[in-house]
Amino acid sequence: KSLDEYIEAKSKITQFQIIGFNPGVKNIVDFSLVFQVKSVLRIAEVRYAKIHSDVGRLEDLKILKDNRARSLLSESRLLLTAAADLRNQAEDLLLSESEEEDGEIRRLLNSSITKIRLVYKKFLEISQLVKESLR
Repeated sequence: KSLDEYIEAKSKITQFQIIGFNPGVKNIVDFSLVFQVKSVLRIAEVRYAKIHSDVGRLEDLKILKDNRARSLLSESRLLLTAAADLRNQAEDLLLSESEEEDGEIRRLLNSSITKIRLVYKKFLEISQLVKESLR
């Protein structure tokens, strides 16, 4: 599923939260979200690897002559690492036997998704740099 589909699903879940539902359903939703974010993160990691490889080739060919793309890649790597850490914290909290603070799992997942969104913005900036370099 794409990031947009995930965001739409998350929005629908938030609407259910406003209305209120039973705690058992909340636990199921949290469980599902933790693993959906893992899937979204995996897709972003694959895209990062492809872009990283392409940027390296373009630098070798002297098409990209400055370090802007490399800098954006470094920022993307940091964001992906932070997103994974947040998702892992949410998973640990979900799987622990302690009671979560109300909404903590979703707060961690929302932060993770926000970082993944920023990664995709960096990818778009890299794409724009490549287009400019090819002109």
